[in-house]
Amino acid sequence: MILISYIKPFIVIRSDEMISGKLTILGKDKEVLWNDVFKDKEFLSVKINEKWNKEIKVVLTTNNNKELKKELSI
Repeated sequence: MILISYIKPFIVIRSDEMISGKLTILGKDKEVLWNDVFKDKEFLSVKINEKWNKEIKVVLTTNNNKELKKELSI
């Protein structure tokens, strides 16, 4: 199971197993605000930038091509 949440001022991704993949944060107009590739993590956190839109979409693509999307208000 993978949990994506917002705990001010961080976007937190927590998994019950090791995952690898790509994390992308998109703005309201689908512009890429943040992008990173990671390997063998159970926990990720990204500090938000105050210049980002208040409505964002977090897209997590794991190494087995599973894609999780979550829209958040920050």
